[in-house]
Amino acid sequence: LTGSTDGGAYRRATVLGFQQVSALGLGVHRLCYDDTGECVHVVLGARDYSIVGRISAAELAALTSAADADDALGGDRANARVHTVNIHCPEGLPVELFLENILSEVRRSLRQADPGHAPMTRGVSEEYGWRDRGWERGGLQFERLLTEKLRSAGAGPVARRQTQHEADALVQRLSRIVMTSVDVDASGEPAELDSGGERLAVGARVQAVGRTGSRQWMSATLIEPAASSGSSSSAAAASASPRT
Repeated sequence: LTGSTDGGAYRRATVLGFQQVSALGLGVHRLCYDDTGECVHVVLGARDYSIVGRISAAELAALTSAADADDALGGDRANARVHTVNIHCPEGLPVELFLENILSEVRRSLRQADPGHAPMTRGVSEEYGWRDRGWERGGLQFERLLTEKLRSAGAGPVARRQTQHEADALVQRLSRIVMTSVDVDASGEPAELDSGGERLAVGARVQAVGRTGSRQWMSATLIEPAASSGSSSSAAAASASPRT
């Protein structure tokens, strides 16, 4: 449908659902706007609107699933670490030759500072380390998985668990030398750390979901490591930079 309030410009939206709320039985529709993807609850009876068509059941299910994921994150999907940046190897080009020509530039883009923004474990405007790009075990893990994925699927991850801004900034840097894409975890949950990855060092800057009942992502500093079974202390390692 399209609609507006107070005679303003019409915006196109899709109705995702309807429910009655409050003791008055007030009818409220759940809409998803086409231009921004924003999902809101509105009383359509108080708006000027017209129905302009229908979407398929599959499209409706996909929109509803995405809206539910955003609600679970408290609307903070842009700051959630659920974005993976991939690079694509041109068809027919050997993976080894492809990496030989672009890997040093990819590493440079990965570590490049983003003025005014802080990596996950570092200060504002500092260079990114491997952990900040989702590689807890460093450059060897990065190269191994990237090579495996390029060989098997033609595309592989160069940065994982990124915010939307971090993913967009990295794509902008890489797009001049290689084809890129961004995957978003549809569940809205950050990917689990790799088994065997190092523990975060005391004093590391992290981003995490807030207290119980909250889905807001917050910045914090680690002051005490969790105890591990069978060990009285946990190994801590600084996050190295993605240098050649």
